[in-house]
Order: sequence, then structure tokens, then C-alpha cells
Amino acid sequence: MSWTLEQALRMTWEVVKANFATFFVVVLVVDLPQLVVELADVNQWVDLAVSALTSILASVALTVGTLQALGGKRRPDVANLLQWIFTARAGPAIVLGIVQWLVIALGFTLLLVPGLWVLTIWMVAMPALIVERIGMGEALNRSTALTRHRRWRVFGTFIVTVLVVGIPVALFNALVGNVMGLREDSAGDVILTYLTTSIIDVALSILPVVLYVLLRAEQDGATVDQIAAAVD
Repeated sequence: MSWTLEQALRMTWEVVKANFATFFVVVLVVDLPQLVVELADVNQWVDLAVSALTSILASVALTVGTLQALGGKRRPDVANLLQWIFTARAGPAIVLGIVQWLVIALGFTLLLVPGLWVLTIWMVAMPALIVERIGMGEALNRSTALTRHRRWRVFGTFIVTVLVVGIPVALFNALVGNVMGLREDSAGDVILTYLTTSIIDVALSILPVVLYVLLRAEQDGATVDQIAAAVD
């Protein structure tokens, strides 16, 4: 049975609602080096590298947490997810995340459309690698295959999620910043942005897993329990 954008958004929201506190703390902890670097006002390339790495680590942790949450057999917890990113199984996922980040960033640098295209076709590579225990190249090919006939829907779901989460967070960030009289790039502004950006990171880390589960169910007939068993 074909899945819908509304179904993907609803599943994402259910995972966010049930696990927000846990996932938010994980992102805050993993992104802490990025906050320190930004407050220290170091070289922009160092800032960019640290930002990319912490974002990838958070994505890996929340991919596992989302699989656990969807499976329902194990409730995600902060300690377990933070420990997971230091296991041997996390290594290939981190390397995959780095490759994705570099290629997608290059696509956005050259032109917006190539970046969005790569982002769409590789959207579910991370959960594919972790669940199916395949190599990086296989995971990218698997994502390309799974999204082949659903790319506009995958892209649309991503854009709607960004808008639904990003707009309220941006407005809240601006409102709090104005009320508190925070100057742009001040320590207070950096900390506020660190906190509110983490909210967006939570939603955007959950979505690829939800899409992977829906695509696998549609194309392979795989159940959520079967998919989530990979991290039990």
C-alpha cells in the first residue's frame, strides 16, 4: 500500500512527541563542542568542520533511537544512544554521514538543485546502512533504489517538515532574542540559536528513518518490528 505525506508527517510527530526530551538532550550533548567553538570565535573552517561532525554524530544516534522508538521494544535513553555512537557499528554510519555531507554541501555550493537532488535520493541511506548492515556504497545504492519512484513525495515531505518545524522555531528565536535584547552573534544569541537549532535537528533526524520504514513497507512488505529488530 502506498504511503502518503500526511502519514509520514504523523509518524514523525508521534516519535517526536514521545521521545522529544531524550532526543533533545542527546543533540545538546553531541553538539556541545560546536557551541564551545562558536563561543570561542575560532577559524570559520574549524567551526564548519566541528559543526558538520557533531551534526553527523547526532544524526547517527537519533537514527538508532528512532528505530528503537518505532519498534516499541526498547525505549530510547540518553546514555544508550550516546554510547552507541562510540561502538564499532557506528563507524561506517559516521563515514557515510561525512560523505553525504560533503557531496550534498558541494551540490548546494555549485547550485541549489543538485544539492536538493542528492539529498533526496540519499535520504534513507543512513537507516539502510544501520538496519541492513551493508557497506557505504551499498547503502547509497539502496537509498537510490528505495526512493526511485517516490522522490517527489520524499522531497515534498522533507520540505514540509522543514517549514512546519523551522518557521515556528525561527519566530520563537527572534521573539526571545528581541525580548532579551540579544545582539547578533553575542554569547546569548549563540546559546539561544544552539538550543533552538537542536529542536530542528531532532525532527530532521527522525524523518529519514520514518521514510525508510514506509518505503520498506511499501516495496518489500517489511514490518516496523522486523526493521527495528536490527538495533534490539
